[in-house]
Amino acid sequence: MVPLTESARGPASLAVAAAAGSLARSLQVSIRRPGDLPRPVIYAFLHGHQLALLRFPRPRQTAALVSRSRDGALQSRILEHLGFAVLRGSSTTGGAAALASCLAWLEGGGDLALAVDGPRGPAGRAKPGVVFLAQKARVPILPVACGIARTRRLERTWDRFLVPMPFSRVHIVAGAPFRPWEKDWTEKRKLAYLDSLIEALTERAGRDAVH
Repeated sequence: MVPLTESARGPASLAVAAAAGSLARSLQVSIRRPGDLPRPVIYAFLHGHQLALLRFPRPRQTAALVSRSRDGALQSRILEHLGFAVLRGSSTTGGAAALASCLAWLEGGGDLALAVDGPRGPAGRAKPGVVFLAQKARVPILPVACGIARTRRLERTWDRFLVPMPFSRVHIVAGAPFRPWEKDWTEKRKLAYLDSLIEALTERAGRDAVH
């Protein structure tokens, strides 16, 4: 793990972390997921959905991979405030070290939360790292998505980040575990399959959130 900078630990970032936690706790959340989760597991979701997904129950200690950017430092503060372990790095900065940290975490029995289309998109398209980690550690991927009844999109961000309105209804759906090492497919096909799973779950969660 990489320690946070002093600025990321300052009073302003702590206030943002507390506000994010309060917002997440205000949401009216319903959840649909498989009855028995594998252990450990990689939670696979899309960038921009993280705030609502903070309410997804985590039965074990979970680490999140966060970029080394300035925005990533603030995200790390928020996640640590909410009980996550934080691993720093991305496919563009510190990629090999980030993968090694994630692999060690999984092999130690911890769950991993991974925004699979980062760090800079294209949005909705999983990068190879999630399949690599799952196959190397023999850990299933659990696709997760959410629908939010009332939300604000930050249109100027590449992932069009979703900020739920306080007390909004949120529906979170997790699909069946995906074990890519069991499929005799190319990496490209495995990633496309994971994209299709998350896309279908996102559409389903969106419908359920407004009904």
